[in-house]
Amino acid sequence: EDPLDIARLWRKMFDESSYLGRRGAGIHAISAIDIALWDIASQKYGVPIHQLLGGKVRDALPAYGTFIPDDDPAANRAITERLLAKGFSLLKVGGAKFGLEPDHDEAVLSAIRGAGDDFGLAVDLVYRWRKFRYAQGQIERFAHHDLAWVEEPLPSDDHEGLRRLSDAVSVPISGGEPLTTHAEFREFVRNTRPDIVQPDITRAGGITETLRVAEL
Repeated sequence: EDPLDIARLWRKMFDESSYLGRRGAGIHAISAIDIALWDIASQKYGVPIHQLLGGKVRDALPAYGTFIPDDDPAANRAITERLLAKGFSLLKVGGAKFGLEPDHDEAVLSAIRGAGDDFGLAVDLVYRWRKFRYAQGQIERFAHHDLAWVEEPLPSDDHEGLRRLSDAVSVPISGGEPLTTHAEFREFVRNTRPDIVQPDITRAGGITETLRVAEL
């Protein structure tokens, strides 16, 4: 079929895959195809994709550096210093043992902050805190590290827990990475009131669907 019919092809893929489910591998595959179609259109018309999306709206975007912390807390200071030397002004840490044991997490964050307090620091929990009350306590414990945001502290489906957490703490709460399609994001935004919404374009439905998420 004509690969330039991006919107029609997205709808066709989505409608005809209903028995495969609206989450997981089916939507991830649609995401990959959709991104490829936008790339084809970009090459066909000889312009960058942002031009096809309506044009450039800014000249620069801030970037942050993400890293999986070393299991030895002290080693994370050197990792932090290397990333700061590359010009990053905000770092995010998550994965490995982080989020599983409070004292370990405190040691990791202390080592990172040992590199200075003139850069932003965010944490990604990958849903590991599970319960609202525990997540609230951990965020309050780590507040002295001046966190820019706490990412995915609870599962994205725990709308009540995330809403209560957003209301209870001053640190911004982010989430939405595992969600797919604007329908799930609409409920997520409505019910949890996140400070930051983080769709993964390779999972949420590609460029076409991420545009709809952005409109929310």
